[in-house]
Amino acid sequence: MAFIRITAITPGAKGTCKYDRTCLDMDFARESGLLKYSYWLHHVKVGDTLIVPYKMIDEIRENGKGVFEFKLEHPKYANQTLYSDTNPYEVVEWKSETCVVLRPMDTADYTGPMGEHCDTYISRPDWPTFTVREHKNGGLYEAGTNCCPYILAEKPYYRRDPSF
Repeated sequence: MAFIRITAITPGAKGTCKYDRTCLDMDFARESGLLKYSYWLHHVKVGDTLIVPYKMIDEIRENGKGVFEFKLEHPKYANQTLYSDTNPYEVVEWKSETCVVLRPMDTADYTGPMGEHCDTYISRPDWPTFTVREHKNGGLYEAGTNCCPYILAEKPYYRRDPSF
């Protein structure tokens, strides 16, 4: 998966919203491939960060020629969802666009009625690292596994489900 940040939208170009000419229309954004994994956005505007498969970047660039421009970004964090829990990881190194080295993060200052959220994330350079790769479905997985993908994120997130 890749993070792209929209840097420019041509006002009034084909594909912009009819109500706000500085945003992309939801249908155009879907057809161009921008909303494949960022489906919660209704109108894409300058500054939005979208998650797209790395192999689709050239196709998206071609579909948006003259309408929008974007730049590729490398996020600093990844979150792993284990059923109803979420654990934070930091990106240590990008080996390639589809291969990332991660390290778990420590958490502190829990909030919520049963301590299910976290306010403080601590980097631990002495903790072990591991490599995840992008599968053909777009998720990042450890070698030999096919469940519990790692999702790239702009900030770390921790959640513990108190029901289990």
